[in-house]
Amino acid sequence: MKRRNLILTVLILALVLSAGIGSAWAYFTTFAEAKGGMALELGYKTEFEEEVTEARKVVNIHYNTAGGENSQEVYVRVRAWSPDGEKYPLSVAGDGWQLTGDWWVYLTPLGPEALDAAPLTIQIGGLEKDDLAQLGDSINVAVVHECAPVLYETDGTPVPATDGRIWDQQLIVANKTASEGGE
Repeated sequence: MKRRNLILTVLILALVLSAGIGSAWAYFTTFAEAKGGMALELGYKTEFEEEVTEARKVVNIHYNTAGGENSQEVYVRVRAWSPDGEKYPLSVAGDGWQLTGDWWVYLTPLGPEALDAAPLTIQIGGLEKDDLAQLGDSINVAVVHECAPVLYETDGTPVPATDGRIWDQQLIVANKTASEGGE
């Protein structure tokens, strides 16, 4: 009887101790480091310029090749709005740009082969020449741009710029005042 109790106690103790081995094993395998390898840095950077003349803003976005050979292609999109939008509606136009929701999306990826997006013109409507002289610089039109890396389907074709998956990624939001260089 004593021997049976001793065996039962040893089995129970072994069972309790072995229950914690799984988490300990997971800890050691999770935090193991691989040796060797090579660092790979992918990056992209866009620069944003605005030219303002009377009741018009022209937005130019340039791809910066500072990332060198590891630079990746990106899509860009622009949004413009004004607190006076009802009184002075905005009209936007540009070759290669398409309105998707509230954003104007440039359909061609920018990258080492295509450095510049076609200019996007934002015209402030409802203004007469007398209004321009009277208002001066008090009409505020805010313009922001975002860029996101191009995604590819399993067959290697790029996902279109208007696809929501592009813009559901973590985005880099930029405007002229956020920081120089558009990051």
